[in-house]
Amino acid sequence: MLHLGGWDFHCCIQPFTGRRAYSQMKESLFEALKQASAAQTILAMNRYFGDQSYSLRDLFAEERHKIMRLLSQETLTRLDQLYSQVYRDNYGVLVAFHRDELDVPQELQVAAEIAISHRATVALQALDRESSDFPPTNPQLCLSYLSELEAVAAEADHLRCQLKLPQIQQTLERMILRSLWHLLHSFNPETAEADIQWIERLLTLSERLHLHLAMDRAQEVYFKGLHRQVLPQLAQQSMPPHECPAPIAKPEWSLIQIRQFLKLGQRLAIDVQSWLGQV
Repeated sequence: MLHLGGWDFHCCIQPFTGRRAYSQMKESLFEALKQASAAQTILAMNRYFGDQSYSLRDLFAEERHKIMRLLSQETLTRLDQLYSQVYRDNYGVLVAFHRDELDVPQELQVAAEIAISHRATVALQALDRESSDFPPTNPQLCLSYLSELEAVAAEADHLRCQLKLPQIQQTLERMILRSLWHLLHSFNPETAEADIQWIERLLTLSERLHLHLAMDRAQEVYFKGLHRQVLPQLAQQSMPPHECPAPIAKPEWSLIQIRQFLKLGQRLAIDVQSWLGQV
């Protein structure tokens, strides 16, 4: 397979006929490569493989798209660096335009939006990676990345940037679902309040980034946990002591934690008002 640059590939294939023939063919092809001539290399390939050749178009769509993304990544990385440099060099100019309510030059506004979107994507990828274990191995680093994202959201609002963040939206949805699942299935009374606050901060971040998250899966997990774990303990703690059954084996939620969990339900658009009145 010969990569001619960009999307251009020249690929040939034939059955393996033996180690000696393979060695001779390889030596001949690399000798053609040393001439720094794509034409000579293709001619040498045709001598061994015939005129039939293949390109990206001959791959299945999934594999072709994967290679296309890999090929474009280096170019996109260079563009991100270029836009970030333009944004840094002209930050004061952008602020002045917005301060005086003037129309910002489109080129500068686009540079700001791309640079800030890239910053948000990099920070969220790092946060997702660091918080994938539960509990996270370095909670302070997770909080640092989250604070960075909150600062990015404030900066985007300040400069009135219209961010396009489909990957960030999907990552936040996954992180919220994962954090909620761990809260309920690995419940720890000592960290429960901090765990709930963490989910609330993720929800607040999505609002500040003006993302409309799909919360259906998180709502399902919350609803099951509410009825299977939290409400039975709320009912038990609301009973008079002489009517209370024997203590359950699982770690108990305190009334403060139950109230905090119910307030989280409100953030997830679940009607929990009737139970909130009991705590």
